[in-house]
Amino acid sequence: MATTPDNLADFIAREVWRSYAGARVAFVGYRADGELHSMFLSVIFDSKTPEDLASTTTEIDGVVVHADWLDQATAAQLVASLSQPLVRVGAHVLRLLQDDKPWDWSVGSEPAHGLGWPADSFCWGMGPQAAAFLPAELYFPLASRLPRATPVSFRDWEHVAGWVEPGAKIGPGTRTQVKVHAPTQVAIRTAEVDPSTGTLTVVVQVRAEALRAAGELIVRPAHVAGPIWRLPGPDWIRGQEPEFSGVELALPPDIGCVTVELLVGGAKIQEWKTGSPPTQARIYSLLHPERKWLSGFIGLDGNTKKDGNFDHAVGALLSLFGIATVDYSFGQRGELPDLVGFVPPNAVIAGECTTDAPDLEKLGKLAGRAQAIRAAMQHSHPGVVVVAVMFVKLAPAAIPPALIGAAVHHGIALVALDRLKDLHDRVLGGANNLSMEVFNQLGEWSRTG
Repeated sequence: MATTPDNLADFIAREVWRSYAGARVAFVGYRADGELHSMFLSVIFDSKTPEDLASTTTEIDGVVVHADWLDQATAAQLVASLSQPLVRVGAHVLRLLQDDKPWDWSVGSEPAHGLGWPADSFCWGMGPQAAAFLPAELYFPLASRLPRATPVSFRDWEHVAGWVEPGAKIGPGTRTQVKVHAPTQVAIRTAEVDPSTGTLTVVVQVRAEALRAAGELIVRPAHVAGPIWRLPGPDWIRGQEPEFSGVELALPPDIGCVTVELLVGGAKIQEWKTGSPPTQARIYSLLHPERKWLSGFIGLDGNTKKDGNFDHAVGALLSLFGIATVDYSFGQRGELPDLVGFVPPNAVIAGECTTDAPDLEKLGKLAGRAQAIRAAMQHSHPGVVVVAVMFVKLAPAAIPPALIGAAVHHGIALVALDRLKDLHDRVLGGANNLSMEVFNQLGEWSRTG
């Protein structure tokens, strides 16, 4: 975030509130020395006037918690006064600054935590000019009395902060904070690909009609050159609920990951990644709509019995990702691992599959087999990258911590049921389904445990 004394002036000059009906203004403050010192002041603009316009004030032992709805003009006046030491919110006068020297404002465009919308956010406070508030020695004793407050009671200080602004934090002995949020009240709520048909469905929530008119969705391949689809806001299909609209787009087979961008007035405000499952995964979904065949053999249905199918199931899972896999788990395989998978242009997975917790000897053998593959391929594939993976048909809690450390030492990725489920859900959901991305994920697990 850039920080300059002019950020507030720039915000005021833009007059962004002209596109809003008003703002919810809330604060928590503490009375001391005859003044009400602000602990946290929040201003959140909204394009719709709430049905309940009642002003609410709760006070207990000098702590004041207040919320109100201000119309457009009054909210504009409040924001314009925020550079002053004292500001008025309804019947209350809040002290923000210790003296007349203003503090710098930070400005950012990332989504504000808890608001549910992408937002231009302006934050200020925590500096030496900010008014000191509730002393630490009073912070904790007052916490026990908050549940008895009226007309609004609070469980604790975290509850107070969240009531003032979703996701807000306050603590003992800190200084006042001021946050102003101008949300762009349009957002992607879901973007999913049907694994059977490859149809992308995007659901967008739009709070104001003007945002729909200025909105646009852009869908583009995330990793390869390819077509780009533009879906203007006026073409979005309205849903049964007034604020929600949807679009559908048939994606080409094997396009892989796609990025869905939401633009308003030509400016990108949100990005969502999803993807079209590979053709082999789509065929599997068509033949097995409930997806129980593979998940059962892997052990995701809770059945972790020892049988000879686990090796084949892991090979099938890798094949769904487009990883060409050879199963060596039967017959006289010599010193080869259970599975060898090739990921173009120059990467290999050396996999062992076990229904028991691996021991140090098994880890050592796999590390040696991976090294042998690396040596055998150096001439034909210089610089080949080989990742050793131990697939385990057990919950991660069943693997002793010492073995996890030993696996990292050998550069082996341990893939227990939690990670098998992650891979299974990824390939059938379409997100991050490229073979190289899976290989990179396995490589990361081999380094981090």
